[in-house]
Formats: sequence, structure tokens, C-alpha cells
Amino acid sequence: MERKLGKGLGALLTSVRKDEVVMIDVARIRSSIFQPRKSFDEKSLMELAESIKSKGVIEPLIVRLGKDGYYELICGERRLRASKIAGLTKVPAIVKDVSDDEAFEIALIENIQREDLNPLELAIAFDKLSKMGYTHDEIGKKIGKSRTYITNVMRILRLPDSIKKMIDEGKISLGHAKVLCSIEDEKIIEDIANEIVQKKLNVREVEKRIRELKSQRKSKDGDNTISQIIDKEKLGVILSKISEFFPNALCDVKYKKKSIDIIIKFVN
Repeated sequence: MERKLGKGLGALLTSVRKDEVVMIDVARIRSSIFQPRKSFDEKSLMELAESIKSKGVIEPLIVRLGKDGYYELICGERRLRASKIAGLTKVPAIVKDVSDDEAFEIALIENIQREDLNPLELAIAFDKLSKMGYTHDEIGKKIGKSRTYITNVMRILRLPDSIKKMIDEGKISLGHAKVLCSIEDEKIIEDIANEIVQKKLNVREVEKRIRELKSQRKSKDGDNTISQIIDKEKLGVILSKISEFFPNALCDVKYKKKSIDIIIKFVN
């Protein structure tokens, strides 16, 4: 996919800010499909609405004109929602002629710069950029983060849905989520996630808890191996005795969960 990688996001955003500000009816502005943010805090929206009532919308929204004559919002979802709550019928906006890729980039970068996205929303946004053809390194350069950071955040999407819900609700932080990604067993992930919420564990405490569980598992696996060796030694003695008493016998050994069946067949 061809992309305008030569045009930096900073330059793109700067050119957006320089465009003419126009007043647009709020009824003619619809939310963007590229909006990376899915959850909005009701209390902060009400506070912003009160601010808009007294001071107006200080920073213009960024929109683009759709084929049906309506405007698609690129940046300013909170400002638009708060303006509606405040009773405004028109809001200041900058109309841009941008592609889907550029619209999504602007929306993503603005939300990241404002630190408006929770970890799950951030991971979903990075994943969308990745599917649009961007490498982790390219995404990192656009937002001033390392490739490793992008990769680690995107790993959140592999976590069970129940854990992603906790992240989305703000019960589990990005730091917690990154640590949980190091666990393969879903049951253990869910158990530790519940501990994080119930006991309010910090990231270091979670890392310690995981080390303890891994140590316990390694010890248990070691015990199982020893017991298997002992069982095989006992079996060897039994088979030897059978051969001693029944030279013409063939033994078929079948392993079960809690027992071993030995079927003896006699041949001429």
C-alpha cells in the first residue's frame, strides 16, 4: 500500500491548524469510523461542558466533508459531545481534504498526544495501523515511541476477553497487562488479574507472584518426572519377574491416568 511516509505527522497536523476556522452545525457532524477512543468519562464530559458554556470551544474540531454533505469528525470527539451537552448548535471547525489513512493518523496521534486512550484502545489503534501496512517501527517513529513499546502494547490483544474488559474498565494498567502477557495459561492469567483487582497489587508484586507460580510449577514438574522414573523402574522389575516365571509370555503394557495395566499373552 502506498503511503505518504515522507510527510511527517507533525507537518500534517501543523498544516491542519493553519487552515481557516468555520462554524458548523453540530447536527451536520457525525463521529468518525477512525475514532480510536471508545469510552468517555461522564464526569469529565460534564466538566468540559461547563467550561464550554462559560468560555466556548477554544480549540477547533477537525473534520472532512463527506459525499452526502455531512461532515465526518477527525479530531475533537469530547469537544463535540460536551458542546452538545452545553447546548451549542454550532462549533468552530477546520475542514480538511484528507485520505482515510491521513484521517486515521491525525485522530490517533491527537488522542495519543492528549493521553486520551486507555491501553486497550491504544493496542487496537496500533493494530489498525499495522493492518493498513505500517510496520511497528514506523508507528513508533510517528508517536515518538520505540518499536518494542508498540509490539508490547499490541500483545494485549492476545489476552483473554475477560482481561481485556478489565483493561478497558481501567481496573488493570498497561504495566499490569504487559506482565500478564508473559503467561501462557489462561486460567493463571485470570487468577492473577483477579488478585490485581482485589488486592490492588502493583506491577512489581505481580512480577513476584508470577515468579513464585513458575517456581512452584517447575518443582511440581520435577516431582512428576521423578515419580515417572520410579514407576518405570518398578515396572521393569515386574516384567522381569513375569519373564522369569513365564518364559513364553508376551506382555502388553497400557498406561492409564492412575494405573498401569499389564496384559499377559502366552505363545507356544
